[in-house]
Amino acid sequence: MLVPHPAYAWSNGGFSSDPSHPKYGTHDWIAQRALDWLPDEEKQFILGNLNLYLYGTELPDKGKALGGIGDTTFDSSGEGLTCVWMDRNYDWSNPTFRNRCGESLNLAVNYLADLLHTLWLEAGKPIPEFAFNIAMAIILPAAILIAVAVLRIRLLHKRNPVA
Repeated sequence: MLVPHPAYAWSNGGFSSDPSHPKYGTHDWIAQRALDWLPDEEKQFILGNLNLYLYGTELPDKGKALGGIGDTTFDSSGEGLTCVWMDRNYDWSNPTFRNRCGESLNLAVNYLADLLHTLWLEAGKPIPEFAFNIAMAIILPAAILIAVAVLRIRLLHKRNPVA
């Protein structure tokens, strides 16, 4: 007989009280895997400051910390539909919440595309309008799927906290 067993995702590791000794979690693991893609000469600065690099993965979730960002959902409308609002109003039957999720993803994707485009141009590279890169075609959707899965697990866990 199969019995369902609850499963939990690895966490952010908690909040660190000392930037020189960050608690290790999912975002840190992802950040370290990102370093694997950099050539050795380009990642030396980060490796020399690895604790601060890993501490930086906490800052979007830790608004009151030194350098903390806190509410990271884009709200250019000024309507107060921020990350904090979304946490407090989590309800997929609420059309405002549902629309805000779509708007946030749209804005995030556009900001990321603008950033990558700018970095590409700054590197002096031509714009490959129709070039197909198989690695990017595989990695980008995988990264988006992982991000959505982590978000869904975090939101589910928030709605049904473990005692």
